Amino acid sequence: LNWIIDLVLLDLTMPKFSADEAIHQILSVHPNARIVISSGYSLTGETAQNLLSKGAVAFVQKPYQPEELAGIVRSVLDFRIRPETINKEAA
Repeated sequence: LNWIIDLVLLDLTMPKFSADEAIHQILSVHPNARIVISSGYSLTGETAQNLLSKGAVAFVQKPYQPEELAGIVRSVLDFRIRPETINKEAA
């Protein structure tokens, strides 16, 4: 099967993979996938900034309203190429 993945919503903290490892694995198989990170931690934190530099394209901080997440997802999907980082404050 040839899968096309347009967007992945990835939590910063996961039990089996680090987010860094997950981003690497996803982009190695689907280099055009857009990865949105979700976390209760701040975007200004070193971990979130590191993941954005590794290929994640957006960040949404928990807790968020469904409308906020939908707006970020729509903004990311509307780009035809890898967008600049879009975060909750800019959406």
